Amino acid sequence: MPADLFASLLTAAQTLTVGSRAVNVTADFEQVPVVIGGNIDHIVVGPTGVFALETKNWKGHVSLSGPGILTVDGKHDNTKHGKAILGRALNLKRKIEALSNISTFVQAVMVFPLASVSVEQGTRCNLDVQTLKTLEDYLKRPSPSRTLTPHQVTTITRDLNALFKPNSDLGDTASPKGTE
Repeated sequence: MPADLFASLLTAAQTLTVGSRAVNVTADFEQVPVVIGGNIDHIVVGPTGVFALETKNWKGHVSLSGPGILTVDGKHDNTKHGKAILGRALNLKRKIEALSNISTFVQAVMVFPLASVSVEQGTRCNLDVQTLKTLEDYLKRPSPSRTLTPHQVTTITRDLNALFKPNSDLGDTASPKGTE
């Protein structure tokens, strides 16, 4: 993913607040593939729930239909990215339950910064699709099945941070040598 798109997505997610409560964002963990069987680009934990975000730089129009079928400009997507992020979200849910002793739903979301998206009426699956433009409002929208208390947010965030080691390539904020 180009650095500017990554920065935009991460910035949008990091600045989220719902009421006076902020959400916590983790980004592209090095250890995620080992722990849950694949990469998750971003994990967002906040009062509106836990979200596993997969970002794809597809162009055109992405549509989600039926039991989770993705099409790009009317052509069936054979890459199975949707199915993969659903599996990773389920594995993440299991990890949260084992670590935090909190039963919560993890919403799988595919984010398309360069495409338009739609969800066809009657679609019944646990995958959602968003654009970068709609992501912040989507993450702020409460859902009774995903709502977390402040204590649950803190606990899940702490436990995930302990489990996953942040990828050192994501930008050390320390001053460059010689400028301290």
